Amino acid sequence: KQYKPHAVIVVDRPRPGEVAHTSETIQSIIMGDDGNGWEVRIPSVLISQADGDFLIQQIEQASKDVIVELQWEMNESTEIEVDFWLSSGSREAVEFLTEFRPHAEAIHRESTSTRKYLDFIPHYYIFSMPDNVNQMCFEHEHKFCSADPDGTGFVTGRDVVEEDLRQICLWHRTAEEEDPEADKEFETFSVHWWDYIKNFHDNCFNRDATDKKKQFGKECSDVVMDKIKVSDPMKRKITKCVSNEADERLSHELQTTAWGPLALRINGWRYRGVLEAETVLRAICATYVQRVRPKACGDILAHFGGSKVDKVYRSEGLSFKTAGLVLLSMIGAIIVILWLYGRYLNRSVRSALREEVMLEVKAAVMQRGDAYQSM
Repeated sequence: KQYKPHAVIVVDRPRPGEVAHTSETIQSIIMGDDGNGWEVRIPSVLISQADGDFLIQQIEQASKDVIVELQWEMNESTEIEVDFWLSSGSREAVEFLTEFRPHAEAIHRESTSTRKYLDFIPHYYIFSMPDNVNQMCFEHEHKFCSADPDGTGFVTGRDVVEEDLRQICLWHRTAEEEDPEADKEFETFSVHWWDYIKNFHDNCFNRDATDKKKQFGKECSDVVMDKIKVSDPMKRKITKCVSNEADERLSHELQTTAWGPLALRINGWRYRGVLEAETVLRAICATYVQRVRPKACGDILAHFGGSKVDKVYRSEGLSFKTAGLVLLSMIGAIIVILWLYGRYLNRSVRSALREEVMLEVKAAVMQRGDAYQSM
């Protein structure tokens, strides 16, 4: 950043014993952030070791500068995959999901057996630690850990990981039931999961509650599942998933990392805008190919005061006419300001001259009066 480069190319260097990523597999890797990433506004790209070695070789062998062109644009698509990273202990995540749910459902309802307009895939922010500090980890190996959401409160990072696991199993099992033809690795939609997220937040985040059925944890989770009418056979499937698939499910979340505990990605591209329903919806709708854009995009955006997504995302700047009017307005404003300032300056000068003349006249009269008295 200090050298002000146009862009930065980061070359992947695997550790000893690790398999090097290819040009294809590197695309699923997201570069990490040490907490200072928000300060960096330089475009950056991660490439494989093979591609990096090729570039370095060209630089070393070239007799003149090597030019690398980076193209930054989101490819339009007929189907959109949205990855959202959250934690079961994050109130901000729940607030966003609550606002965004109606829009996700509206787009999802237009899906057919041959085209799924929107895959909204939740991921849970899990990390490892060198030690199990303040009960932040799920097991003694401190492989699966999460942040403490309430500081000195009764909820620990371990509680959050356990709840994350329940929500992961709820998502996969109920999505499979609601859409048996869905890809079993990434199910597309679960009404029960959306219901659960909102109700768990409303019923189980009571910091002052003494009843465990109203506290963050398993007992409150059971109450919420009953409230949203999860069937008994489905509950048994979720319980079995939590018991038998914990390592597999949590390992997948650990490997599917993001750049922060609250993150969103659209068709593999990092979203860096404000995390609010309308803004995210506009970004998603702008990614659809125009001819297959869901009707819900136009209907929903019309509710927000404008149905033309292109107007928001594809504007090429001010038109010549608009720029001319803005320029003329600015010139007119400057002329008016200068005219007013001239009038003020003119009045000030006249007032000052008048005062000077009056002082001179007064002084002359006083001198003449003194002369008469001396005679």
